[in-house]
Amino acid sequence: MLTVTRFQRVRMAEHGAFMDLTPAAIDRWRQNIANSTRANYLYEMGRALIAEGNKDVGLQKVRAALELYPALHDARSFLIDHLHAEGGAAEAKSLDSQGRTSFPDFPVAYVLFQVKRHLERKEFADARSLLATAGITGNASGDAVYCWQQIMGYQLQAGAPPEDLLESAEAIVALNGAEPKALEVAGMNALLLGRYEDAIRHLDDLCAATQSNHSALLFAGMACHCAGRFADALARFDATLRCTPDALADRLQFHAGAHAHSAASHLAMGDMDAASAAIAQAQAVDPDDFRSRIFLALVLERQERREQAVQTAQNALRVSPDHPFALIVLGHAQALLGQREAALATVARLKDCPSYLASTMLDLGMWMIPTILPLASQAGISLRQATGR
Repeated sequence: MLTVTRFQRVRMAEHGAFMDLTPAAIDRWRQNIANSTRANYLYEMGRALIAEGNKDVGLQKVRAALELYPALHDARSFLIDHLHAEGGAAEAKSLDSQGRTSFPDFPVAYVLFQVKRHLERKEFADARSLLATAGITGNASGDAVYCWQQIMGYQLQAGAPPEDLLESAEAIVALNGAEPKALEVAGMNALLLGRYEDAIRHLDDLCAATQSNHSALLFAGMACHCAGRFADALARFDATLRCTPDALADRLQFHAGAHAHSAASHLAMGDMDAASAAIAQAQAVDPDDFRSRIFLALVLERQERREQAVQTAQNALRVSPDHPFALIVLGHAQALLGQREAALATVARLKDCPSYLASTMLDLGMWMIPTILPLASQAGISLRQATGR
């Protein structure tokens, strides 16, 4: 009598038998396992031969592995990569197309595999194109959640652009609710892209999910400030100060940052005394904190003490060379002093900074926009024009 163990049932489910326990199904399953095992052996042997310089025989082994078990995506990808490197683009394209269309039982695995391959090569546009045609967006199945989680992980490792990370993180949030890592990635990248209300929503949800996360509170305050919601920003900065991270370095960093960013919100509300007091508190927490220095320059500039503002911003740049916010503050103060050529040279240094980051930094001091945008345009730099407000 034919019997099947519980372990074998699980393996059958993984290989497409889906608990069909007829003798024919079990025979197919066993043959599938045998083919998979043999194909993996051939593939590894082929790779080893190629590494030793025996390319022709090695490629024969890899092709044989793929012919025996077409769902062996490692072998398919290896062969595609090799063909691209050797000028066999047409065959590589054919193999890729077969992989996308020939395995209805393995769509998620193949999508993940191909996306990972594109991201490892920094082919971000190709990865986006594949996702757009993969049919996983909006699919509420567990496969879709897993798929987006894996994709986001690959993107983080590869340094994908913020719009790609935001898409993946928001897909996870839409499918799976308050998942902290996805909320963090969504909030931070929405902030970078000027989608400030989205950033506030995601970061507030992260705070709710993780009991007043000090980092999320600080960045939610920044998003509120950039959105023109200054009172809401101050409330979140105050909440940051009530958090007590275990590590002393974290306490210094986030408390000094909360005081420094509060100064900008007070400035935007026209309260110069409160802004000066916030800077003094930031410097009391950590006199060496970079943000204390650059926000002090911001306060000095608003007090029309522009020579001191220029000197303070230049000192800040010695600590953190080419920091975009320091460059913006310095360029603005120089322009108001009539030092147009110096201001233009300062703003031109933003070319080495991603446009989305420089744009968000400019929104931190939105009153500088009318002065900085023309200088940036003259320097050939395109900045986002306060799209978040």
